[in-house]
Amino acid sequence: MLSEKYATEAIELREALHAMPEPALHEFKTQAFVMGYLKSLGLDPQESAGTGAVCYIDLAKASTAAIRADMDALPLNEETGLAFASQHAGYAHACGHDAHMAMSLAYAKAVVEGAVSPAHNILLMFQPAEEGPGGAQRMISEGILEKYAVGRAYGIHLHPSFQMGGFYSKAGAFFADSVELYFSVEGKAAHGAQPENGKDALLAVSHLAIALSSLTSKALSPLDNGVLMLGRMGAGERLNITAGTAFLEGSLRTFSEESKKAVIGRIYEICDGIGLAFGVKCSFSPVYFYPCLINDAEIFRQGQIAAGIQEAPVQMLAEDFAYFAQKVPSLYVLLGINDGSESHSHALHSPKFDFDQSVLVRGVELYDKLLAE
Repeated sequence: MLSEKYATEAIELREALHAMPEPALHEFKTQAFVMGYLKSLGLDPQESAGTGAVCYIDLAKASTAAIRADMDALPLNEETGLAFASQHAGYAHACGHDAHMAMSLAYAKAVVEGAVSPAHNILLMFQPAEEGPGGAQRMISEGILEKYAVGRAYGIHLHPSFQMGGFYSKAGAFFADSVELYFSVEGKAAHGAQPENGKDALLAVSHLAIALSSLTSKALSPLDNGVLMLGRMGAGERLNITAGTAFLEGSLRTFSEESKKAVIGRIYEICDGIGLAFGVKCSFSPVYFYPCLINDAEIFRQGQIAAGIQEAPVQMLAEDFAYFAQKVPSLYVLLGINDGSESHSHALHSPKFDFDQSVLVRGVELYDKLLAE
């Protein structure tokens, strides 16, 4: 186990980062803090993806392993009441990204001070914009994986659904592929007393929503996983006018290209059918977000042996670490933070999200166990 020194260091780092949450691609103070800390360790961090950073630690090893920590915060007002709560109104670290950075920085300190002995050179990757529009591809496009000859990549995410201090992951598909779904319906407005002169976009979009809500249960095998969720809908301008336009928005989560293509294909067919049935123009615009996160089976097995990682079920969450996993064998691990207390039971993205900070050193220890000689 690492000394109490690194547990305290991780907590202090998290508290400092927690107070300065910044939105995607605007992580300027966060970037400066991270790079300043790494420089204080005698390291040479470089800017990446605009507001991110990378830092190579050359240990004269034959291979290089990357550690990724996301940086951005969420656009919400914090309600934790913490002494070190957000100093930036309208933004909060409610998804643990402050903790992810703190664990990576504390691990870097342990490496520099010789408290741990990695079997690889280390590339620290501090990635902006995980919450969207995504920063992983920006970093990859800069050629950092090739420049530093990265052979494998690791990432950690806090999760309140799992027991505090435990490590959870699985081989193969772990996080879902994500597609944002946007629909528009164009009908014809008419006076409410003369509906025969109009084409009711509200009625059409309502039937569209009903048809889509049961789609995954029919388009996918019962043995497959998929979720189609509709979150926004709107239509019309006045209560006595047939709606001339309407919109519907949602998201699709699947775990394979085949499943995604099957559902997307059926959506186009349903839109065409709605258009014909109601005499409207029904348009569908999918926006492909993050791909399915695939953990390498052998690295997962190694993690089970070295760190006691427990097998977890697939997660319907989406994560752009998936792009790193497409390029090099990778392992993404959930660090449990559920201690049974009410104050630490809030979900990710809740304005009250918080956790017992003593768990942070467990993340540092996980990197040590995964990367040790």
